[in-house]
Amino acid sequence: MLFAVLFGVIFLIISYPFIPFNKSVDSSLFIYLKNWSFNGSVYKLFETIFSSGEIARIITLILFVISAFLISFFYKNFLEAAYGILILFIAFAATLYPWYLGWIAAVNPLFNFSSVFYFFFSINITNVTPMWEVWKEYLWIYLIQYIPFYILLFLNLKTLIKNSENHEKKT
Repeated sequence: MLFAVLFGVIFLIISYPFIPFNKSVDSSLFIYLKNWSFNGSVYKLFETIFSSGEIARIITLILFVISAFLISFFYKNFLEAAYGILILFIAFAATLYPWYLGWIAAVNPLFNFSSVFYFFFSINITNVTPMWEVWKEYLWIYLIQYIPFYILLFLNLKTLIKNSENHEKKT
């Protein structure tokens, strides 16, 4: 419960700069947040299904907040919870550039998730985007990047759950 409260407080503190006080700066930021997307896996799926970026943003935001709340409520270990929320960011972000992965890169050696390690390398494929038709996203890039990532993530989580159950049986 403490982590859930801390998550809520930190979320509000981080969100504070985005509350519109200065119309010119904030309007530019909100135009960017409302209209720009790049390399978002779950977001892109919902955008394709509903033919609307706005609906996709709402759905992914709701899924992210619910998932982050559940992780923050049920996880006792702060580092594991933070790591889980960073993985949620990879899944639900509408815009995901390689430099957004710095925090999870710092934490991944503690958990050794092959899915995240793979993602660090595969995200560089997005660098081809400006080389061809400007800012056009290609399906084959998504497939190379996200299918192995989600398969490896599933296997990582399965191993984590199995190890956790074995640890509980021993204690």
